This record gives sequence, C-alpha cells and structure tokens, in this order.
Amino acid sequence: MIKKSMHVGVIDLSSNIYRTFKTSQKDASKNNSLHYIGDIPIYCVKNTILQLIKEQNAVIRKRGEFTHMLAVLDFGGRNFRHEIYPEYKANRDPEDPEITIQKIIIERALKHLGYTVIKVPNVEADDVIGAVVTKCSVHGIKTTVFSRDKDLFVLIDKENVMQYSGAEKVLFGWQTVVESKGVSPDKITDMLTLMGDKADNIIGVKGFGEKSTSTVLAAHSLDELLNDPELILNTGVRGAKGLVRNLQDSFDQISLMRQVATVKTDIELNQSLRDWQYIRSKKDIDSVISQSIKELITEGQI
Repeated sequence: MIKKSMHVGVIDLSSNIYRTFKTSQKDASKNNSLHYIGDIPIYCVKNTILQLIKEQNAVIRKRGEFTHMLAVLDFGGRNFRHEIYPEYKANRDPEDPEITIQKIIIERALKHLGYTVIKVPNVEADDVIGAVVTKCSVHGIKTTVFSRDKDLFVLIDKENVMQYSGAEKVLFGWQTVVESKGVSPDKITDMLTLMGDKADNIIGVKGFGEKSTSTVLAAHSLDELLNDPELILNTGVRGAKGLVRNLQDSFDQISLMRQVATVKTDIELNQSLRDWQYIRSKKDIDSVISQSIKELITEGQI
C-alpha cells in the first residue's frame, strides 16, 4: 500500500472511556437491563463505542477513510513518572470498579469490531500513542489521534498528524493549536511545565497562568528562558519582574516537572503497521457486546 494513501487512527481509549463513564454513570440504574446485566455494569459500553464511531466518521469526512486503526489503553499501575515524582496523579481518586469492568468489555468488543487494542506493561497510554504517532510521522503517514488531552498536542506536526477532540468537536492541526493555546504544538510540553496540569498533579511555576505562559513562550522557548530568565522582561507580559524571580527560584522543580510532562516517543511496541490494518466491521454492535460479555463471563474475567 502506498504510504500517501494510508490513514492511521490512534484512539486514546482510556480517556474516551472515562469521559463517557462520567456522563453515563449519573443516570445508571440497576433496574435497567441496558445499564446492568445482573451485577455487571454495561451502561457506558455501547455509548463509548458509538461515540468512537461518531468521531471516526467526523474525521473521515475531513481526512478520508482509515486504513489502519488502533485503540490504546493504560496498562495500569506505576510507571517511570511515579519513580521520579511519587505525587504523580496522587490527587486522583482510586478507579471505580465499575469502570474497570466496562473497560474489559469495551476492549473485547472493539477487537471483535476489527480494532487493534494495545496495552504495554508499565507504560502509560500517552507514551504508547507518542511512539505510534512518531513511527507514522517519520514515514510521512497521515495520522489522526482521537483524544481531548492537550498534552498530546505536542505530537501534531505541520503535514501529517492531527488530533480530534470529541469533547470540542474540533480537528486540531498545527495552526488550530496556535489559535487555541497561543503556542505551537512543539511548545505544549513547555507550557504544561510552566503553568502546571492539575489533572496529572504537575506543579506549575507561581504566577504562570495560561495567558502569561503563552505570551512568554510565543517569544522564547523554555530552554531560552531558563538560560536567561530576564528575557521575560521584553515580552510585555504583566508582572514580568515577579515572573522572572519565580522562574529563577524554580529551576529544580521545572526540571522535574518537565520530565513528568514529556510524552515519550521511544517505547518499544513490537508491532508494525501490518498489525494495525483496519476494515470497518458490519457486525451489529449489540450482538458484539452480548457476545463479548458471554465470553468474558465464561473466562472468569468479569
């Protein structure tokens, strides 16, 4: 297959499941057979799959059909970020057992629907996505990431890689990120390092909000600012002198948070494009979900 005709879809499945779960859980009832089968929760299973297909169709209208598709799940547990920063994601509640069960069902159902599902031990989904996208990008392959997470914007390039956010219904390219965040995709990690990211418990530098951060990074890279913090004085940002002092007082913190915020792209996948080939399934989704649940019960997985 000619690479120019390829289109790889990479789904941030953990993020998509969580979003649908939070929306569906509030209306879930054990008296509704569409929500529970006995004690087995299923209320976000179909909605997640339908949402993925809806987003897929939205991208197809703009970028063409997918020739390859894979969904990436967090393996769970600790990874290198916890080793260097024990407070990483420590502000999050433990995972609800009901989302854990539905993840298992969704994973099986998607496999039956023709999707490749990837989980890499001790590696976060973001880093697997980073490795997949980088592998495609260096070969000039058109790639679309399905995620609402802004940290993955760093993977977007000017030619091949875009990101679709189902929450905003926006297909982000290089210029769209600049217009939305005030910085280019290659500076997104620097932005998160300076302003912090509550979702991952990444601590920002005092005084650096989204507006001030985008202003200084539009003029200089983080490395340039660390080498000469007084460059901030020439950016026209409000409270520049205070920001210079805060930056000077935070070098060690910045070094650590930058490591935590950086999406790794060198993960060994042990897979190739051949493993991700995709042909849209014509199977009935309800039947696939039912089949998946029966299999998983028989196997003792749920």
